[in-house]
Amino acid sequence: MELITPEGFADDATIPLPAERIAAARSSAVATQAVTQAGLLDKPRFLAAHPSLDSAELDLAEKRVRAASILLSGMNTQIDEGGSFATISYRSADPALAADIADALAMAFLPVDAERVAGAMGDTRAELEELVAQVRSELEEAERALAEGLGEADIVALPAPEADLVG
Repeated sequence: MELITPEGFADDATIPLPAERIAAARSSAVATQAVTQAGLLDKPRFLAAHPSLDSAELDLAEKRVRAASILLSGMNTQIDEGGSFATISYRSADPALAADIADALAMAFLPVDAERVAGAMGDTRAELEELVAQVRSELEEAERALAEGLGEADIVALPAPEADLVG
């Protein structure tokens, strides 16, 4: 999958590096989401490969936690040399199950990654908005000082070239 970084933010230091971004795929939150989205606890192939999850003694939450742990232990992530593409893979004796789980992990990872990048961009936006507010305040203060100075000097209007600079 491609790790998309919005244009104009590619060199932004606030955007996490590709290795940091793909690390989120190895989180328990992503693995748990993959278990839920793929319905792994209802898939006979998954339960046959992991019979300990097919126990009536475990409640649903505990089964999800254990299934997520199984996913994390069987998954692998890689980034290409350019840092633009990531691979999420899963090891299993059943190739179709491995593909389903890798797809589920990728689908669970994408919104987490997008949210993280958007958060970094939001931080940048907040910094820019703060800077604009500061500059606006300084500009208003300078305009007041200029108006006071003009009034104290008894100047009614600035000559045309200077008025263009202020107005």
